[in-house]
Amino acid sequence: MPTTSFAQPQTTIFSAFGSFAILVLADFTGPWRNRLVAYLSLAGAGVVLILLGTLCSQSTVLATAVMALVGFTILFAGVINGYSPPAGSRRC
Repeated sequence: MPTTSFAQPQTTIFSAFGSFAILVLADFTGPWRNRLVAYLSLAGAGVVLILLGTLCSQSTVLATAVMALVGFTILFAGVINGYSPPAGSRRC
């Protein structure tokens, strides 16, 4: 019988941290419709990154190269779109 994702403790911890990160660390402003689109886009990007990480997990070299590329892309996404930097850090 296959195990469900809830039976694995790593999945529970990953889900709890992901929920905390979205709710507390991401801070989008503006009308509710723009915020909704931003949060849905953030969730979609998270799904893509999880899938990409899973695909690259079998090779250390591939995982390192893809992580460098993805990290660079996410870090400098604010240059292209001014709405993404608030997701990366909260302003005091």
